[in-house]
Amino acid sequence: MCATFQITILILFQLKES
Repeated sequence: MCATFQITILILFQLKES
């Protein structure tokens, strides 16, 4: 439902991994 929230978390997670 809240795609924006999931996308934001995914981006933050990827940035953290970098």
